[in-house]
Amino acid sequence: MGNTEPLDDENTDNVPMEICKNKKGGVIDVIFNLLNIKNEDNFNNQLNISLNTRNKKEENKKNEEKILKLIIRNLTNPIDRKNVEIASKKFYYLCNEIGSYIPISGYENVTRQHIYGDEKGFNFKISNKEICLDIFRTLMPEDFGYHKLRILFNKYAPHMESLFINMKNFSCYDVFKDLECFENIKTVKIDNNFLQRNGFEIFNVCPSLKPINLYIIKTYSNDMNIIDNETFKYPTSIKNIFFESDPKSLNWLLDKMINLPKKYFENFFISENSFLNLISNDDEVNFINIIQYFKKVNYYASDFLLNITDKYISKIFQNLEIQSTINISFSKNNFGTNIFESSEMIKKFDDRRGVILSYPSNRFLSQPGVYLNVHVLRINDKKNSRKNHPFSSYEVKFLTEDISKMNQLEKLDIDLNLFSCFLDFKYFCNSIRSNLNCLRIGKCSTIMSYHLSEISRHFKKLEYLFLDDVGPYTSVTLSKILSEIKYLKGLKIIFNEFYNAKHILDDLERKVDDKKIGVLNWPEIDYLYIVFICSIKEYEDIIFNIEKNTPRMIGKFLVKQKNYQGKMYYHIVIQRSSILFDKFEELFDSKF
Repeated sequence: MGNTEPLDDENTDNVPMEICKNKKGGVIDVIFNLLNIKNEDNFNNQLNISLNTRNKKEENKKNEEKILKLIIRNLTNPIDRKNVEIASKKFYYLCNEIGSYIPISGYENVTRQHIYGDEKGFNFKISNKEICLDIFRTLMPEDFGYHKLRILFNKYAPHMESLFINMKNFSCYDVFKDLECFENIKTVKIDNNFLQRNGFEIFNVCPSLKPINLYIIKTYSNDMNIIDNETFKYPTSIKNIFFESDPKSLNWLLDKMINLPKKYFENFFISENSFLNLISNDDEVNFINIIQYFKKVNYYASDFLLNITDKYISKIFQNLEIQSTINISFSKNNFGTNIFESSEMIKKFDDRRGVILSYPSNRFLSQPGVYLNVHVLRINDKKNSRKNHPFSSYEVKFLTEDISKMNQLEKLDIDLNLFSCFLDFKYFCNSIRSNLNCLRIGKCSTIMSYHLSEISRHFKKLEYLFLDDVGPYTSVTLSKILSEIKYLKGLKIIFNEFYNAKHILDDLERKVDDKKIGVLNWPEIDYLYIVFICSIKEYEDIIFNIEKNTPRMIGKFLVKQKNYQGKMYYHIVIQRSSILFDKFEELFDSKF
């Protein structure tokens, strides 16, 4: 939108109000000239109201401020916003007012911005709705950086939802003292070493900071002295803990929970990398003990076969009725390449494995603590361990037997290439008894229309569907999905690079008397997000024309181009409300 080169500070010192007084239309015209806004649909109605009511001085001022606020809330380009700040003192005031522009959704995430900092004091960065703060030394009230940092917090923090703090000196808390701008901060991310060095002191000096999510992250090496504060106390606002650090520190975390009642917190999430580093028996014991303080936890398994840790975990799930998110990603250690040397060897391997799986006591998913409490189940082949070895008939049989008992299952994420044929997929779908709400099917390059029929037939409560890696040799199109599964509220499709973009554009472009008119054909669904590659100039022009010619409200029809490994991907979002993007994406990207 408008100019992309920042204005020269030296040439704008006297621009704002003096020029505005001499220009027809006042402040509004100057701002529109700066931004090169011409007949924008988003502001036409408000502008007409303002221009028609310029009879009285007081009324004029009131309407201009209303329009200025409307503009600033919808500027997405940081450079445009900077130009406006420099050009108008009035606009600069509005930019700093609580309620000025914040991104409509995560879809508008821009490149991380370096706002202010110096190598000896601090760095203050914002990215989308997160503040990232690095403090390198103690900031005293007589320091310029002390006051500058507090000004930055008062300006940006009311719009942010997350605060990431890194401090190399744990005596830096005074700069936060009595700040009252953190009421919207829901998440605090803290380095593990900083946390163990009295990191929670920040909550004592800054009472307005009341997050519900705590991320424990490892960003520095373990070369700092730990200050084990006996008065350490979790802020009462914290409900969820996300652990993405060295498992060795689980022991310290557990010690601080020892006096809390069981199931005190809501959710505990441990990253897959941290979980895989639970190498020693002590680490595993700490993890097993720590999950007892939560109502919901996530867990990783490397196979359907039960191991000793799986057994302890399932017992805790059962005894405490802890809700779970189960992630099964097959280990290459269990499916070595030597078994693929001949079909005879594969059959022998499957037969032996089938005998073991035939006993429920040997299967992780058949444990009562698992199938009675699992709400989210993910079965993926992320490591391609089973690329050439999909589920055997034994595995399909026993998996469907176990999943039929999961009455609380709400979300299912499974890769289609794990099924050797459509009949196995059909048999699997028929076993699900729960009111499944969300379904993601990955690696579905071979998905066909008859797969959609099975989904529609068995998942009557399904509201959100995500198809990943839809391939070229398929009969599946956007229109067929929407016509087959009519009750969907949200749909996301990622087409692989070989899918013909023409099929997508045929569904997106509106037709009148079988003639395309270069306008979006609004789909009958609340939320649609599609990703595809388009390298043909003719198709790119069609996308451009549809975007240009389609009247819409802000945030309801979005088109973004992203270059990934030299290939241009188009991301198109169509939604009835601008808040649906974040809501839908969190369904499948959330920790729980």
